[in-house]
Amino acid sequence: MRGKSLLQDRIGNRWTTTIWVAVVILFFMPKKMQRIVPPQLVALLVGTLVSIILLSDADIRRIGEIPTGLPATMTTGVIFDSKI
Repeated sequence: MRGKSLLQDRIGNRWTTTIWVAVVILFFMPKKMQRIVPPQLVALLVGTLVSIILLSDADIRRIGEIPTGLPATMTTGVIFDSKI
């Protein structure tokens, strides 16, 4: 059991752990807390943190640097004919 946490050992692999955490948050978040923060947002944040912690050594693609600013303007190759 080298490198596995107790949670991973009990639930299964790392992907399953991340999915179960999100499902539990979505369905079992208290109603009072749902009025303040949407459960989808909490599941997204917690799922991100869990994936960073549990999947840090996994060989998966991550979101790289996000470009800032507007994309360059382009012209199309469409020619408008006025004889129609």
